[in-house]
Amino acid sequence: MKNKKKYYKGYSFYKRGNSFFIRATFKGVTYRETFYPPEGLTESKEYEAAEKEAIRFRDYVRAGYSTTMPKFGSYANYVIETKKNIDRAPNTTSQYEYLLPRLNEEFENDPLDHITPQRLNKFYGKLSTSLTYSPPSALAIENKIQNYIKKQKLSFRKISELSGLSTGTVSLAIKGSKVKYESAEKICKALEINPDNYFYKIINAKPISNSTLHSHIKLLNTIFKTAKKERILEYNPIDGSNIPKREKNTSLKYNQPEEIIRMLDCLYQEPIKWQAIISLYAVTACRRGEVLGIQRDKILWDLNLIKIDHEVLYDSKIGIYTRDETKNGEEKYVEVDLQTMDILKEYVTWTDTMMQTLNIPSKDYPKYLFFQSQDFNKPMMPSSVNNYLKEFASKYGFETTNPHSFRHSLASALIADGIEDYYVARQLGHKNVATTREIYIHQIREHQAKVTARIPQIYNRTNNSPKE
Repeated sequence: MKNKKKYYKGYSFYKRGNSFFIRATFKGVTYRETFYPPEGLTESKEYEAAEKEAIRFRDYVRAGYSTTMPKFGSYANYVIETKKNIDRAPNTTSQYEYLLPRLNEEFENDPLDHITPQRLNKFYGKLSTSLTYSPPSALAIENKIQNYIKKQKLSFRKISELSGLSTGTVSLAIKGSKVKYESAEKICKALEINPDNYFYKIINAKPISNSTLHSHIKLLNTIFKTAKKERILEYNPIDGSNIPKREKNTSLKYNQPEEIIRMLDCLYQEPIKWQAIISLYAVTACRRGEVLGIQRDKILWDLNLIKIDHEVLYDSKIGIYTRDETKNGEEKYVEVDLQTMDILKEYVTWTDTMMQTLNIPSKDYPKYLFFQSQDFNKPMMPSSVNNYLKEFASKYGFETTNPHSFRHSLASALIADGIEDYYVARQLGHKNVATTREIYIHQIREHQAKVTARIPQIYNRTNNSPKE
């Protein structure tokens, strides 16, 4: 049976996975319910059962029972499902689904109108003192797995092929860097060895951060705002609650210009692909996914410009995907210095030579400037950049760095050099200059202090005491 919405007088319903979503309308107010049919029914019998439940629910609503108020758990699922249907970015809905279990622990079976500002205040306090758990990590037992693969005469590339992991991840795991335990399990499965004998398992638990606390509150607000908009609630209880103060992130990780110069010098000893990628992060301040989303035909070689209008992202459920816009929803052009353009030209020549060696016609050359070695039609995995930079930092003696630290480094250097906030915001792709000022307030204040210190010198007022 085709899954279509069934509309009748006063109610409607449709199938959604293993359940049916039912709506009943009375006096301009819409009520909702999720119905799970008994197991073992045929599809037609499921629809019959759902229709009976829809009629019962409609009559229940018309009778004026207050218990028709949707419960938090089912309504929250409806809100998230709706967000998916209006093309909300997959990583946003994945974050909602990640946050929801903690909210359901507290409110799942409560009718929406029973969740008061006072309840929310207690929840904020409880949440702020709780622990958050991230997936476990793994750390190789010293020399054990290295000796094993040496004995078996296995290369990192071979283990990568057997495990389905990138060569970078395999290298980091075996050399003793902390990696996901899931990655260690894949390596050991490929080698047919027990991970407990070769890796330490690290449980990652830490107090919930202020940022995560506010992410939960943001989801709560989304749910209650939707309920108010749909006239299920008369007011949003979040508005009456005492929301904890949001802590400003004042610990931006960035490098001084001298250190960036030293990094770029070290890059000349690295493969041309990585010279191209890291140079672009250093001189454009683009986000990680924006650089990986650059398409070959969007480079204006004669003008030294690159059009940034795609972003490569990763979601744990659907994998790698591209968004045909930048984070702020606008395309932008970035101007690139001649030295970096020369590196890009060398890299493109290298990739073209590789394609020709593989007898690939020019019309089938990779669409993306940076592509996966095992599938030329797909952009590079975002995690590959982080893995490479981790190895790069260790190899040349830098503090661990990441693509975003290059962004902060360039922004901080521009502000220190006296470039106006507006132009820094344009370079970073911020829609609003206020965003730039909020993130880089410390650097802006430092620059302002230097300006203020210059004023007495300009007017020859270095002596604070007035002349007699």
